[in-house]
Amino acid sequence: MPGSTAYEEGVWKEHYWSGKWAKETVAARKAGTLKAPSPWRLGKLGRPTYPALKPLAGSNALVRSSTEPFLANPMVTTHMQTEMKRSFCLDTSVLGAKYTPAHKITRRMD
Repeated sequence: MPGSTAYEEGVWKEHYWSGKWAKETVAARKAGTLKAPSPWRLGKLGRPTYPALKPLAGSNALVRSSTEPFLANPMVTTHMQTEMKRSFCLDTSVLGAKYTPAHKITRRMD
């Protein structure tokens, strides 16, 4: 294998296999055996998303749209949920009335 280090060997292997896969793709395209690409796309933060479904005008059928993510409406935190989180954090913090330390800290008085 060419390359004196593991990094150089990895670069060489990537170049070699990229060329091999490109030739196989071209051959499959010419033969007509190339499979359809996946509908999944990388969305925000690199997370995979699936095209959303949109209803056809005047019909109950659904049509795929690749422009919108699968979940069109992001999750929204309600005021009640925010208050419940705040209350829980306050109750379990050192400011809460029910606070008890996990273990007793003994201090040495010299």
